[in-house]
Amino acid sequence: LRFTIALAWKVAETLDLTLVSENLGNPSIPVSDLERIEMPHRYRAALAFRPVVDWGFYIDADLRKSSVYPGISVKRQPLSVGIEKGFFQNAAFLRLGLNTDISQKYIVGARSNLLLSLGVGMRVSAFLVDGGLILNKNGSINGLAIAGYYVVN
Repeated sequence: LRFTIALAWKVAETLDLTLVSENLGNPSIPVSDLERIEMPHRYRAALAFRPVVDWGFYIDADLRKSSVYPGISVKRQPLSVGIEKGFFQNAAFLRLGLNTDISQKYIVGARSNLLLSLGVGMRVSAFLVDGGLILNKNGSINGLAIAGYYVVN
């Protein structure tokens, strides 16, 4: 069983702060009869600034170094910054972001693990479909995601 607790605070009309504690209760995933992958406990903070309805600026960071991916013992402290532009009364979105590991000596530049993320989203009624692509500094695909959501107000 996996628990996540989040505290969201509307600091101002255009600024939100969120604190998140993920994977409470030491959850794990069984991969065989003898082996389980532990889900790492993470603490994160995020800021969202939306000066107008169709623009968003975001920053998200882990508050401590931890194992980010289940089953991989390498510890990281991710930092993500991004921008989002809405179109057609926010029925479609384009996103651009940078992701790095602030626990490393180099967080930007040729020696860093800086990643570029590109995303697109489409909203139809209460359904939201998202797609994302992550490129490494060599321009190779480092990640690809497609997700669908049903939004409940």
